[in-house]
Amino acid sequence: MSALAADSALGPTGALAQARDGKPVDDDFLTLLENTTQPLAGLATEQRRHTVLLLDAYLATVTELIEHGRYSPATGRRLHTLAASLSQTVAWHRFDLGQHTPASQY
Repeated sequence: MSALAADSALGPTGALAQARDGKPVDDDFLTLLENTTQPLAGLATEQRRHTVLLLDAYLATVTELIEHGRYSPATGRRLHTLAASLSQTVAWHRFDLGQHTPASQY
């Protein structure tokens, strides 16, 4: 898990900072986010307690890109699809951990 987080932390930082500055959202960065969230979403229920904070960070990153980034309509669809998928995943993780009220907020 920490290796995945470390790999993700190396390159995307610059891409996220650029998007915050009004530069276009980088397709490679978005692909990285999509490819690294899918395995996390598919983890067994008993492993989910270890990924809650990581998934929260992914969702925060994606919503930051949606709110402050500049992107094409196609990239916007990808971002919104990823945000919806992450929201659903985070909600189920919270529900499985017995956090029903927070789960309903996602």
